[in-house]
Amino acid sequence: GKTGIIPQLVSLVDPSLDQTILVNSLRSIANLCFDCDENRKLVLEAEGHVTVCRTLSHFLEKTNGEKENSNLIRVFAGTILNISTENGELPRVFLTECSHVDEMS
Repeated sequence: GKTGIIPQLVSLVDPSLDQTILVNSLRSIANLCFDCDENRKLVLEAEGHVTVCRTLSHFLEKTNGEKENSNLIRVFAGTILNISTENGELPRVFLTECSHVDEMS
């Protein structure tokens, strides 16, 4: 986290990029946040929660829940879980951000 990689990874959570890049970026963020409050805080500071919610919303709208994207949805879910685990405030922040995605787009 201290190397500055988290903002770079957050910038790669972009629906216009190749899906392989997106999946690997989400997994990297999830792994960095697993059992690490400091990295969770850095993701929040990099607006990672907003970026993840916006990108997830984009894919949900684009795919209408098509089965071929179920793996990607699981990766999003795992990332959100690892970012928000062990932090009482973050689950509420995610719910707030994800519920306002359409308003922010």
